[in-house]
Amino acid sequence: PDQTYKFDFINSGREEEHSVKTVAGYRFGAHTISSKIAFNTSFPYTDITGDDGDPFRMGRYAPVYNDNPNTNWYDPVFSLDLRYSFVKTFKWGEVSFYIEAINVLGSIYKRRDTIKWRFDKPYAANENPVLKASDQVLPMIPNFGVEVRF
Repeated sequence: PDQTYKFDFINSGREEEHSVKTVAGYRFGAHTISSKIAFNTSFPYTDITGDDGDPFRMGRYAPVYNDNPNTNWYDPVFSLDLRYSFVKTFKWGEVSFYIEAINVLGSIYKRRDTIKWRFDKPYAANENPVLKASDQVLPMIPNFGVEVRF
């Protein structure tokens, strides 16, 4: 078995080094406007440093990876949630109506989080491979609801 990393610490493929979240709101009477801003460093990846030279002359180049796994990071993640709520108080409890927009930056902010390697092309710095934005982007999600508290 390969013992290359037996005694070395390496970054997990699902590790985020930093995560910062800020929540702020303003209440005026029964109305509240609030927001949540989040910043996360993204997941690490192992960069491609070359190709195998197409040893079988079939026009297919396999990537050669860096000896130090998970040492580069994809673009950071930003998210913004906005919410408006109205609370009506009764003797028996309260009813809260709210409307919110989750992930407001989702469709606007395209971050590079995927490595695209073309097997039919040899390695070329900044051409093959390239970092690209994923096709699977979580769009802004509108949401509304009613909460009843007794």
